[in-house]
Amino acid sequence: MNFCTLLLAAAIQQDEGKEYWNFKTGTQWLYVEKAGKNTTTSKMTVKEVKDGKVFLDNEETKEGENEPFKTEKLCMFFDDGCVKWSKIEEDQEKVMFHIFKPASKKGDKWKSPFADSGTEVEIENVGTEDITVFEKEYKGAIHCRFEIDRGEENPKMTADFYFSKGIGLVKMEMKSGKETFSIELKEFKAGK
Repeated sequence: MNFCTLLLAAAIQQDEGKEYWNFKTGTQWLYVEKAGKNTTTSKMTVKEVKDGKVFLDNEETKEGENEPFKTEKLCMFFDDGCVKWSKIEEDQEKVMFHIFKPASKKGDKWKSPFADSGTEVEIENVGTEDITVFEKEYKGAIHCRFEIDRGEENPKMTADFYFSKGIGLVKMEMKSGKETFSIELKEFKAGK
């Protein structure tokens, strides 16, 4: 193996996938969340980019209402080969997911915390797919999946995430028995 090949291999291993998470201040996503018969919107806005981290405000509003019922502070960053999502409460950052590994290929797997449950899951890069969300087609979206057995009383849950270059998360769907929960991107506005 020559020196150039080694440099290329090192660069690939350090691929931070910035086009999937490192967005400019002012970038906004409007997601529609569905859980059973309940629908909410989630508006995420990049408030600050600092020290390699993207800080966001998230406001969730119930269908038919004008004021958010839930607000939270979130953060996205790259660490140890993964794009990580964290939640910030009382100035403390808690990593929720190692949701995406930019240098991964179809079939690659990695460990991640599962929200704030104290449980660890194994996420798999399922490959790329063309998906349509709110009549907009996203070609070559990266599809990641994890499954978690939630015990005897709760059926196994499967979660599928789809990421599009330059936009980030465009769709998430969780299924457990007959229950489904989905988040789909309705609008995206890049910051300047």
